[in-house]
Amino acid sequence: MNQITSYRALALQVTCQAINQAQSRERAQEIICTAIARIGKQIAASIAFIGRDTKLIVLPEYFLTGFPMGESIADWATKACFEIAGAEYEALGKIAQQNSIYLAGNAYDRQTARRSQHPPVSPSMQVPVIATVASLRLNFSPV
Repeated sequence: MNQITSYRALALQVTCQAINQAQSRERAQEIICTAIARIGKQIAASIAFIGRDTKLIVLPEYFLTGFPMGESIADWATKACFEIAGAEYEALGKIAQQNSIYLAGNAYDRQTARRSQHPPVSPSMQVPVIATVASLRLNFSPV
């Protein structure tokens, strides 16, 4: 019989500094980069506390940006959406590699936001959707 290898998973609750009040994309990126650095330290500390057999860390929705509130979806998307091969994804990938974990969370990418001048509307919420489910991915592996 094959033995199943067990591992730990952690749903890590983190503080989110929303980018809504950032006056520019540059300021929003500063907030996001600071959050990534802080989350990297929280992940390392969590693994040190609960064990090196932690292999999966799941972060909450909107963990780096907050959600659109008090501004148009287009304005929020300009500040909050990441470039597909951008610095944010690179930094999160490094955190996964350095800690030998799988890291899961969500983010919106700029390509999807640009594809539609008139985003589709969610039938259940009746609000514009700025990204498709396919773009709500942020999964990194340790290799």
